[in-house]
Amino acid sequence: MQAQGHRSSLPSSLLAEGFSMKVQMKVDVTGTRQDDKGTNLPWPARGETLDVSDEEARELIHAGIAVPVVDKKTEKATTPKSEQR
Repeated sequence: MQAQGHRSSLPSSLLAEGFSMKVQMKVDVTGTRQDDKGTNLPWPARGETLDVSDEEARELIHAGIAVPVVDKKTEKATTPKSEQR
């Protein structure tokens, strides 16, 4: 699957090169895929997540097969400690 010839409408934050990205499968895909070591692995089931290269993530997202997984870490605000003398 190649997204050649298509201009991506993805946000630029998803287009950075050289990183890995976690995506969630939107559909079931038959057959196998090769990991970065060349090992044939089954595709994850719909709803499961997969860590892939940015390039593969862009292709899967553009094709409508997957969506990016957003890390929803919540930061807790704290009150600054005042100086004690």
